[in-house]
Amino acid sequence: MTPYCILSLSFVAFSLFGGELPADSGNGSLLERAVILPPGRSPLRPEFTIEGYSNDNIFIGDDIQQDDFVWELVPEIIFESSRPEELRAHFFSFGYDPEILRYSKFTSLDALSHRGFARYQFRSNRFKTNLFYRSAEFSGTFREAEDALFDSVDLDVGRQALQGGLRQLTRIENEVDLSGKSIIETTAFLRSIEFNSGSISPSEEWFASFFLMHQIAPKTELGVGPGFGEFLINSAPNHQIWNGLMQLRHAFSPKTGFQFIGGVDIREFETAVPTSGLETFIYDARVDWEPTSFTKFSLSGYQRVNASVNGQSVFREGIAITLKQKVAKRWNYLLRSGLETKQYQDPVNVVFSRLDDYHYITNRIEYKIGEHSLVGLFHEYRLNESDLGNSFARNQAGISFSQKF
Repeated sequence: MTPYCILSLSFVAFSLFGGELPADSGNGSLLERAVILPPGRSPLRPEFTIEGYSNDNIFIGDDIQQDDFVWELVPEIIFESSRPEELRAHFFSFGYDPEILRYSKFTSLDALSHRGFARYQFRSNRFKTNLFYRSAEFSGTFREAEDALFDSVDLDVGRQALQGGLRQLTRIENEVDLSGKSIIETTAFLRSIEFNSGSISPSEEWFASFFLMHQIAPKTELGVGPGFGEFLINSAPNHQIWNGLMQLRHAFSPKTGFQFIGGVDIREFETAVPTSGLETFIYDARVDWEPTSFTKFSLSGYQRVNASVNGQSVFREGIAITLKQKVAKRWNYLLRSGLETKQYQDPVNVVFSRLDDYHYITNRIEYKIGEHSLVGLFHEYRLNESDLGNSFARNQAGISFSQKF
């Protein structure tokens, strides 16, 4: 079952559990009636961000280290049918945010990367859905290879970024309220990556999960459900994926919450010689804490299995922290840090071929100029220690400015 089948089932559930599609009343199209904005406010929202930063290892190499100063400009134009915080029945938006890169020394790496997104949300008393699509070219920089939207699982993507390529992500999330205490949640995504060079094969991954959640206490929800998907690649065996999962959500207070998703991940590989399935315990746990109106803190830990761009299984264990602190009336501080251990396994020989220990820390301080302008200073440090010649250390430090209109 592909994500497109999940989309079809979503509209079946929409009809069965109380969703109401708005009829065309003849007073304008659905698009015209959904675009409801305050007088004087345009549905177009332009923004731009510019960063200038020093990078002491632009090729992410241990043996060959080259530094440069990079200018990164991201103009963005966004269309919104209404203000998102108004929580209208229909909300849709789309945007274009190209990335322009200019290197001071390695000018051959200068690049223009086209990127865009589209989103549609619907909500009724008993049904919610969220459709999202993202497309992004990549070339000339390794920072975009670590885009959280695509959850890049290893630095092989970053090492090949100079070749250029295209990534796409389609995601759908649904929530159906059955009784006030029981909810069906479905999620599905389709993710693909293509390289301009033929040295790495294109790959595609889809995955879908279902949860039946039930409120077992005033502040606690518990649920179970299956997950299944595929990872498809030409140069290595395809992965067949099955999950059995449990989910727990608990609110200790209005400003402190905990979420846990865990279970078993089972993978089988389409090889010429039959191999036994790979079974792994996986989990994602997260705590969010807001001790004051000026401080937000989150701590997460995880154990996952993913497929690398080379078709290997990647076993990942890690922790990550995020701290957002309002220092003064217009000053904010952001800290992001984490460490991750990755083991790479060949699905044919079923042996571990590589072990990486990856660390990162980012410090950023921002000053708000007026209502729509922001200036900031940042430093980012990344370190990867590998037993297969993939080690590197990298510092990036610079200044940023963003403006909304």
